[in-house]
Amino acid sequence: MVNWFKGGTGVLTRLRNIFPDPALPGHQESMVERQALAVAFGGSAGDEALTRRVHAAQVGAILRLAPYTFFANLFNLVILFLALAGTFPFWLALTWAAAVLVVLSFGLRSWWSNLKRPIIAASPRALRAATYHSGILAALWACGPLGVMMTDDPSKFLVIACITTGMICAGGFVLATVPAAAITWVAVIAISAACTLVVEDTPVTLSILVLLATYCMIVIGSVISTSRLFVTRFMVEAELHRRGEVIHLLLNDFEQSSSDWLWETNSAGVLQRASSRFSEVCGLPPEALQGRRLSEMLAGAKDPANGWGILAELMEHRQAFREHPVPVKIRGEARWWALTGRPAFDERGRFKGYRGVGSDITESRRAQDLVTYMAEHDALTGVGNRNWLLSRAQDAMAEAYAEGTTLSLLMVDLDNFKAINDTRGHPVGDEILNRVAQRFKTVCDGRADLARIGGDEFAVLHVSSCREETERLATQLIEILDQPITTEHGGHAIGATIGIASTPGHAETIEDLMRVADIALYRAKRAGRGRALYFEVEMEREVRERRELENALRYTLERGGLSLAFQPIVSARSGEVVSCEALLRWEDPGFGTVPPSLFVPVAEEAGLIVPIGAWVLQEACRRAMAADPQIDIAVNLSPLQFAAPGLVDTVRQALDTSGLPPQRLILEITESVLIQDFGSTATTLAELAALGVRIALDDFGTGYSSLSYLRQYKFDRIKIDKSFVAEIGRGGESIAIISAVIILARSLDMEVTAEGVESEAQAEMLRLMGCDTLQGYYFGRPAADFPQMLPSTPARQASA
Repeated sequence: MVNWFKGGTGVLTRLRNIFPDPALPGHQESMVERQALAVAFGGSAGDEALTRRVHAAQVGAILRLAPYTFFANLFNLVILFLALAGTFPFWLALTWAAAVLVVLSFGLRSWWSNLKRPIIAASPRALRAATYHSGILAALWACGPLGVMMTDDPSKFLVIACITTGMICAGGFVLATVPAAAITWVAVIAISAACTLVVEDTPVTLSILVLLATYCMIVIGSVISTSRLFVTRFMVEAELHRRGEVIHLLLNDFEQSSSDWLWETNSAGVLQRASSRFSEVCGLPPEALQGRRLSEMLAGAKDPANGWGILAELMEHRQAFREHPVPVKIRGEARWWALTGRPAFDERGRFKGYRGVGSDITESRRAQDLVTYMAEHDALTGVGNRNWLLSRAQDAMAEAYAEGTTLSLLMVDLDNFKAINDTRGHPVGDEILNRVAQRFKTVCDGRADLARIGGDEFAVLHVSSCREETERLATQLIEILDQPITTEHGGHAIGATIGIASTPGHAETIEDLMRVADIALYRAKRAGRGRALYFEVEMEREVRERRELENALRYTLERGGLSLAFQPIVSARSGEVVSCEALLRWEDPGFGTVPPSLFVPVAEEAGLIVPIGAWVLQEACRRAMAADPQIDIAVNLSPLQFAAPGLVDTVRQALDTSGLPPQRLILEITESVLIQDFGSTATTLAELAALGVRIALDDFGTGYSSLSYLRQYKFDRIKIDKSFVAEIGRGGESIAIISAVIILARSLDMEVTAEGVESEAQAEMLRLMGCDTLQGYYFGRPAADFPQMLPSTPARQASA
């Protein structure tokens, strides 16, 4: 019978079909379950060690019940002796009972051995031994029913029937972990009982046989299901244990080969199973970390406003988080961690704690902070830049609104910096900017936020409760530049002009605040520099008017509404008109007569000066070509026009289009043109000279280093500024300066023109000093008509 059950796959399958496992939907069993059933009957699980452990567990489960089995059998023996006393010879009954007890004693001895030395591994032979033992014991018990049931005593029949049924059920369930032994037990006793019933042939024999068969099938089906579940659970636990060991090894390898570490807390937020890597990162031994709260572990270093507060809130609401940055302090050193965590729940949905991974991101955080710092701070001075200012202003504006204070923006522009930067070079200019920023920082430290937003333009954010505080700050910013800034190239006088705007009085947004502060700065620079002005609504009206003027100028330029006026320039010796200066005029229907001093700066700011200058050249050459060929034409070049690319081509085109000889065209430039870029200026002047036109230096003597320009460049004419001519006859040093300029020009083979001659005395003095040509209201005001060679000029009459 044991061999019949060994590997009896077909029979087992049929039994499983009769008694399916309700836990498997559709009566389908998985590969693991089929394998577990085969192992339960003595088969192999593929892993010999695992198979031996499963067999040991099957036998151990039976041995643990051996004492109960012994006493249950002993109780049944006593009941039978009492119930059947006198039915059989005493010696025969005693012999039978002794045989049963002997077989049971083998089970007790195995139980005792298992207590002292538990079975860890067993072979299929142990299952066969258990099957043999159950078969022998079942055969001994079968002798009772076979011998006793053959009686006509109903009471005795009932007792033996109850004991037989109980033995079938109890023995089957006790031996369920070894299904072969259990089935052998049930089969032997059931067959013996069935044979007895057939021999007796009572009226209820058939009914009892049906009941007996039903009980046996139920018990066998339960045995198979129980054994399968027992072995399956054992195999699954063994597999989970094996996987756990593999995962543990992988995690250990992960921590040892990477900079990350694992962390785990229970439901109370207490750290559990701190790994060696985590201990190393924290600078604490594992036993010091064990049992401590994650939120309290580094309580001295955490900053709720900088990562820890958000993390605590996430964990309080049991939400997952990924690479959340938090600041910590390890051995006194400030560092950054990135924590990733996920809440864990048991099978009932109860919160068990957090599991996660941590990594040290200190170096990447420092690199990120450096990039952020560089993106928000000026590389030259170290103060904030425009991006930082805009971001800081948003926060400061919100704070000012919440606290009921005033946020003021001070736009600071450096005076005289451009001249120093152009004449001394950019390295000196950079050094001066850095020195200025350091001085401003001493004033703003603890009081305001400082930023550099342009070349020589700074901005200051100041939160105050009254206007006087901001005015005092602006005054200190101006006064701190009273002392010259000393470099290795000497001392440099730098000033500051400031425009101020406040919120909520002047603007509601930072963009509008900067705009109106710029308006105030522009007005302060026009008013004389070196001062601080608050924005006023009238200033914005002026800006609006300038914009309207700009729009009108654009319209006029597109439709040809500009005109030229010509002022004569006469020979100091003969009084004849030798040339004239073309002057731009604008007569607008809406604005009326607009003076050049008003619309030329607007044209320069709007980028219109280049096309206007090109038109002036074209018109002046055309008019000169149509007039007396002995009179030359002089045209002023704006510094922006001179610096714009294509100037030489524009001049060439004007000459070619009009047919004017190049020597009749005089281009007048101011000293402001010369201080911008020595290299490009020299190249442009050389190309113009190559065309054959003449170059005049206008407003000579009012610039920064006029003598160096005369040595650097070749000019055909020098024009003495009218400010020197106006002082003739009033004393002072003007005559000496004019005389020196004339002598210098003679030595350099250049012609001298004096501007602003308004009286006969001035004209006579300049003639006596050797001036070549004269220009001013004394000889004629600018007129729309091109001047002619008139012999009746005042100069000619004076010479006569």
